[in-house]
Amino acid sequence: MNGNTVPLAECPARLGWTLADETTYADPPWLTVRLVPSFPECHPAIHETGIVFDLLDLFHSAQRPGGYFLLNCTCGYPPDAGIEEMVLVSHPDADTIIWELDVHGLGPTLEDYWAWHSGFLRLIFQRKEYEADLRAMLRDVRSAGSKALPVEALDPGGWDAYEQA
Repeated sequence: MNGNTVPLAECPARLGWTLADETTYADPPWLTVRLVPSFPECHPAIHETGIVFDLLDLFHSAQRPGGYFLLNCTCGYPPDAGIEEMVLVSHPDADTIIWELDVHGLGPTLEDYWAWHSGFLRLIFQRKEYEADLRAMLRDVRSAGSKALPVEALDPGGWDAYEQA
């Protein structure tokens, strides 16, 4: 995908998500937190696929353009969820963030309709909304869990996504 290619569709977009968390009582116990994505042309049953937002890549995408696995598998390896391509992120101006999604490489994340096409979708985000949504996602992750097992008590020195964020 490059600047000379016309997208199949262009949509104004806003980040949407559902927070899913699950406490596993083991020794030591841990909390799994997932941000299930929602965006224009998102597959309506994405919550059943194991596809999640990668919060750290989302934060990086707000800072600089590039290719990111914004949509990832719960295990952290995108091909396990059928994701074969990164989302290409650009910053055409100070107020805009654009995602370009390859309809084949990101097929499991998109409406079934797009499987019959070749090309990419372009999602256009307003930077202020994008950054506000990222802050709200982080607040959701921080508040996940229960009083019996606060997030701060889980692997405080570890490399999980919560600690890095």
